[in-house]
Amino acid sequence: RVLFRSVGVVFKGKTSVWGYGKTSLKGGKTPEGGTEYEIGSITKLFTKLLFSDMVHRGLIGLGDKAQNFLPADIKLPVKGGKEITLLMLSNHTSGLMHDPETWNLNKGASYSHYSLAQFYDYLSHCQLLSEPGAKYSYSNTGVALLGDLVAQINGTTWEAYLQNRILDPV
Repeated sequence: RVLFRSVGVVFKGKTSVWGYGKTSLKGGKTPEGGTEYEIGSITKLFTKLLFSDMVHRGLIGLGDKAQNFLPADIKLPVKGGKEITLLMLSNHTSGLMHDPETWNLNKGASYSHYSLAQFYDYLSHCQLLSEPGAKYSYSNTGVALLGDLVAQINGTTWEAYLQNRILDPV
């Protein structure tokens, strides 16, 4: 497993960037400010910040059902009569699996090759691991859905909304 990081700090109008590790085991370079990363857990932080901002501005509620924001032909799973709320997606209690079963990790696949249509198809056919709200279970799937919903509710892409609400103001 290759571990590398970039850290950027803006202080008093001056930007500093540091890179650690190597981008690959053989011939890898030290990452820099322009190094592109696979979307990962840092995305969860930004997704939850955008979600929190929307809640605080009264655009959505913690208890709002995720199903209410999806296209009509997409049906999220229900278990024990309980539906998944936005808060459950954010705090990993939705009952959704860690990653979609249809995302093939064994072939070196990345999320960038997994389309929204594939994701929605998976969500329409998957089974929950537990009743929504009953148990903590880390779920990339749940936060990915939350990120998609945050963007859709705002009529934009996740990237554009992040840029507009967080990155540009900073």
